[in-house]
This record gives sequence, structure tokens and C-alpha cells, in this order.
Amino acid sequence: MNEDAVAARARPKFVYLIIWSTVLGGLVAVYLLFAREREAAPRDGTGLTLAVSAVAPLLVSIVVRWLVLPKHTDARKALPLFIIGLATGEACGILGIFFGGPWADHFFALGLLAVVQYAPFLLPKLFQPQEPPLRG
Repeated sequence: MNEDAVAARARPKFVYLIIWSTVLGGLVAVYLLFAREREAAPRDGTGLTLAVSAVAPLLVSIVVRWLVLPKHTDARKALPLFIIGLATGEACGILGIFFGGPWADHFFALGLLAVVQYAPFLLPKLFQPQEPPLRG
């Protein structure tokens, strides 16, 4: 395999890594800038309904990561799905930070885990060399 082919295969992984690390850093930055001391959770559970709305993007992110993304083997075609999954995982953390109330830290942790599951080194199938189709 020549050097150009190796470099061309490494480019998508680098792009994935840059996007992933930027989203991860952004989520942590939003948490550090906007998270404040939270009051204790009320015993009757009021306010939990709005906070639980942050779980919907988390579920979308999980479905994209574990059910949809593994079906793709071409890194360039899977990039939009990767971005959608990252964005919805990050949305869980951001919605939790702003609307989570006393549960904001928990939703931030869930959002952080949702973003971490998209780490490019956890997606080996996308970056494996592909055999060209045989012509007969």
C-alpha cells in the first residue's frame, strides 16, 4: 500500500477525532461556565418532568451509536450520523445543565457519557481498510 492510500485512510479518522474532541470540550466548558450550586431536590418530584425531557436526545444518541452507526463501514458516509449522534448526546448534557435543576449534574454526566461513546477509537469498523470489489 502506498503512502497516499495510507494518508487518505487516516484523514477521516483525524476529522472524526477533531469533531469529537471539540464537542466533548464544549460540553465540559458549558458545564464549568454555567453550572451553579443547586438547591436540594424536592421530595415530591416537582420539576422533574422538564428535567427528564433531556433524556429524549440521549435515547436518540444511543440508538444512532449502537444500532445505526455500526451498519456503516465507510467513514465518509457515516459522518452525518456521527455528527447527529454527537449533537443529540451533547443536547442531553446542555438541556440538563440549564433545565435540570437539582439533577443538572446527573444529566451532565449522562450527556458526557453519550459523547464519550462516540470516541473514534471505539469505532474501529469505520476505519478498517476496505477491500475493493472483485471484477471478474
